[in-house]
Amino acid sequence: MQADFISKKTILTLSWVLIAVHFFIFEQFFPNRQGLLGHDYSYILPLLLDGYYWFTANGIFSPHWFTPSFCGGLPRLANPQGIYYSLPQFLTFIFNPLTSLKITFATFSGLGFYGFYFLLRSVFSTQRLTALLGATLFLFNGYYAYRFVVGHLPFHSFMLVPLMAFLLLHSSNTEYRFKKWRACLDIVLCALLFTYMVYSGGLNGILPVLLCIVLIYCLCALCMEKKMGTGRFFLRLMVSGLVAMMISLPLLYAAVSFLGHFERVMYPLPGFNSLWGLLKVSLTSLFFYPAHEMAREFLVNKRWGLNRHEFEFGITMIPLLIVMVGSLFWLKKCLGRGCLKTMDLPRRLHVILILLILLVPIALNVYHPAWNAFLKQVPLIKTSSSLVRWFVIYIPFFIIAACLVIEKTSWFAKHRVSIVVLSLLFVVGSNILSSKEYYHQQPYNPEDILGAYEAAKARGGPPVISEITVIKNAAGQPVMPGSRNNSLAAGKSQMLCYEPIFGYRLELLPFKTMTEGPVWLESGGALNIKNPACYVYPRENHCEPGDHFALAERDEALAFAGFRPFHFNFSRGQEIANFAGGLFLLSAVICVIVCLFFLLRSRRGRPAP
Repeated sequence: MQADFISKKTILTLSWVLIAVHFFIFEQFFPNRQGLLGHDYSYILPLLLDGYYWFTANGIFSPHWFTPSFCGGLPRLANPQGIYYSLPQFLTFIFNPLTSLKITFATFSGLGFYGFYFLLRSVFSTQRLTALLGATLFLFNGYYAYRFVVGHLPFHSFMLVPLMAFLLLHSSNTEYRFKKWRACLDIVLCALLFTYMVYSGGLNGILPVLLCIVLIYCLCALCMEKKMGTGRFFLRLMVSGLVAMMISLPLLYAAVSFLGHFERVMYPLPGFNSLWGLLKVSLTSLFFYPAHEMAREFLVNKRWGLNRHEFEFGITMIPLLIVMVGSLFWLKKCLGRGCLKTMDLPRRLHVILILLILLVPIALNVYHPAWNAFLKQVPLIKTSSSLVRWFVIYIPFFIIAACLVIEKTSWFAKHRVSIVVLSLLFVVGSNILSSKEYYHQQPYNPEDILGAYEAAKARGGPPVISEITVIKNAAGQPVMPGSRNNSLAAGKSQMLCYEPIFGYRLELLPFKTMTEGPVWLESGGALNIKNPACYVYPRENHCEPGDHFALAERDEALAFAGFRPFHFNFSRGQEIANFAGGLFLLSAVICVIVCLFFLLRSRRGRPAP
């Protein structure tokens, strides 16, 4: 391997330039040239405003269990798509929602870039230039950028994948007697990143993320001489996952309790009726352009259309070209040496595991009536309305594979500088020049939410939700426009809110006696506002999911409508989950502090006490 002749300062400067270019390419969509945002910000921005209301009324340490802002009152923490405990929400405590989104986008872009760079440098021992190319390819992946643009904010935590893999796999040069502290720190930090994914609404993406990490390990075990043992890796991954699960218990238990009453299985699961069509769409979307129009020819059994943003995975054709040329060199070399015959058993098993994982998105998206019926019985899978997002596991795999080809093929190593420079120019240029008209036509107007945010900041507190409202057309018929959750900005709770937990047309929402009008309207011994505790803990609160506050609970309803805590009963399981989650979070923080203390002492050359 040739010596690293590119200095760290040069790499650092180039990285700043690339991250800045990436930011300015996509910053134009916050808002776009129409002054609007991606369509799913009609769900996200009202949530950010709702979270800001709760913060101004109760401070940062009061758990946001419920909200009166939508559908007459809903669970907030129990919603697995909730984003209250996320960076964009915390930033709204200081900045307006649009500024918070921009800072979040830049922050996670940087975390993804540097996480991938250090993964390649420390785990795969690549040259700096190769690591720079890999980090740039990951930075510009279409899955992160365009889902952020359209408002799929819970998926921003995908950019943590390389950092988590780095923590689990890197070899520490720490002094031997301090290695256990470094290993402990790595595992706990990885657990905290998993926890962030859960609490920031990314629970649905956890399984693809786990597959990404296992794929990265398999590539390391297959191609690197110095590698972590399989047992050790899976032990670290399991411990990290268990710690994250224990910290996340309050949310996980509440979510299971909530979703147990509203299992969204009424939508058919779409799939591709042709294996060739599936492969064609996936490869085109990954290496060339979003194949949403091509997919319409092959997708069957669908209720909802899948637009361009659902097929944004692009990492450009660069990894494909490098892997294809590298494969030719490898085949030429191995045909003469019989590489497959001489491969030891562990490496063969890793090859098999890689192939099995790579087949998962294909298996989930191919359509056959019997297979589709089976998938509709699988937990998590059966509640989905599309499984195209599982293609995301190919993004880090093909980028790392391309970087390994550059490192381990003499021809590529010889022409490394030219290949990297041309590739960087192509990646940046193609992202600048690619058509983005679809994203400039996104329809959501954030002005109401931004105005309500500034009013709450000036007032120093939230309004009281005083009315249940419905938007009607010119004929007086109720309608459900995409921006209907904006009713929150006027101090009203939208009865026909946008909440996917109940279905895209609120097929599962128990309306009961809820009606348009003041929340203090009385009907059948109940007020016109729901008791959200009944959605999660109905038995403990002597009610049924969707029940309203009773007349005798007027004080609790008043507190709830004013974004203040109200009295309700937890289930015994939730109390245990709350205690365990708090205890594990405190333990994790203490563990990080203790490990950092010992590691800092080792760096100073002083013996540990």
